[in-house]
Amino acid sequence: MPYFQAKDGYSKLAENLSTNTFRYILHYLEAVRERKRMCYFASCWEVAESERREALAVWMREESKVDYLKAERDSRWLLDIFSQRLSLPAYDSAPDVTNLIAVRDGDKRSLRRTDAQLAILKDHANTVEGAR
Repeated sequence: MPYFQAKDGYSKLAENLSTNTFRYILHYLEAVRERKRMCYFASCWEVAESERREALAVWMREESKVDYLKAERDSRWLLDIFSQRLSLPAYDSAPDVTNLIAVRDGDKRSLRRTDAQLAILKDHANTVEGAR
C-alpha cells in the first residue's frame, strides 16, 4: 500500500505544477537516476578491479615461488659442481697448510665468480623489470 499512497501523493503534486516546472523536475530526476546508475556501475567495476588485483597478486606469488624453486635448484647444481671441483684428494695424514691455502683461494675465486654472476643476473632482472 505505501507505493499507491506515494503514487497518489506525486500525482496530486504534479497536478498543481506548471508544465515547465513539471518538465524541469522530470529532467532533474532523470539526471539523478543516471548519476545513481553510473555510481552503481562504478562500484561494480571497483569490485572487479579488486578481484583482478587479487588474482594478479596470487599469480605473481606463484610465479615468484616457481622462480625461487628454480633458482634454488640451479644454485644447488652449481654448488655440487663447485664442491666436486674443489674437493681435495683424501690423505692419510693431516692436511698441510699449502692445501688449506689452495682451498681458501679456490673458495675466494668461486665466491667472486658467483658474485659476478649474481650481479649480472640482478642487472638483467632490473632491466626486465624496468621494461615492464
